[in-house]
Amino acid sequence: MSFLLGSDTAWTSERQWATWNSDKTVRIKPGEKWPVHLVYMTAWVDDAGQINFYKDIYNKDQQLVASLATN
Repeated sequence: MSFLLGSDTAWTSERQWATWNSDKTVRIKPGEKWPVHLVYMTAWVDDAGQINFYKDIYNKDQQLVASLATN
């Protein structure tokens, strides 16, 4: 959280932790804009090294395979 708050001196470390540990929802508007990257993945490797697959509910895997095949 402190990374996003940057140099906002109103958000001391103690205040950040108190907010983090409370049951309240707090909306904080950071002083800067930060890029957000959304990633859609249907495959991952677990801690045992096994590959796992989710169902491709958005049907994006077929587009990815086609794109990779043309390169």
